[in-house]
Amino acid sequence: MIKFKGKVKRKYLIAIIFIVFFLWTQGLGVINFPGKGMSAKSAIGSRFKYETNSWKLKEIISDINIDKKRKLVLYENYQNGIMFSYLKKNWLGIWVEIHTTGETHKTNNYANASFSYHPLKDMYIYEGIIYNKDICKVKLSGSEAKIVNDGQFRFWYIAASKDIDKNSIDLELFDSKGNKIDFMKKAPSINEVKINHDGIYLSTS
Repeated sequence: MIKFKGKVKRKYLIAIIFIVFFLWTQGLGVINFPGKGMSAKSAIGSRFKYETNSWKLKEIISDINIDKKRKLVLYENYQNGIMFSYLKKNWLGIWVEIHTTGETHKTNNYANASFSYHPLKDMYIYEGIIYNKDICKVKLSGSEAKIVNDGQFRFWYIAASKDIDKNSIDLELFDSKGNKIDFMKKAPSINEVKINHDGIYLSTS
């Protein structure tokens, strides 16, 4: 039988503790670290799991695979708002929430579609909800977006490896006959514009 000296035992014990702690922080423990999990739902759900935050996951609306290791998830929060999360799978097969957008309203009295831009380290994501049922095509600076219809909502997105020049971004909306649809339905009055800590947004009530 091989016997280990005290110092060797301590080294093995430290190594085992380090490995267990590392795997736990990667989402393999009983309690997941926020933003990590074996599925997209568990990764997003763990983000606000121990907080009374109304932005936490209520229901996943759509789960889109960009490729085998990256996905875009559309979900509803407890304020009945819509949020987008970008997730990546790490080398252990754990889904990690890389980025989550601010809240988007389900309905909009002023715009025919919403628009958000997210410059990330390995991906540039452009996305938005389609509010006008007549919209059949969305183009952004000449690039056609993918449109997803999940039964509850329609939304568009572009996941690109290169950034689109922000100075020339041109969002175009088209109906089934190729006619352009204006981005704005109508201009809001000053009483319909609200201020929050992030800036100005339109009231949709």
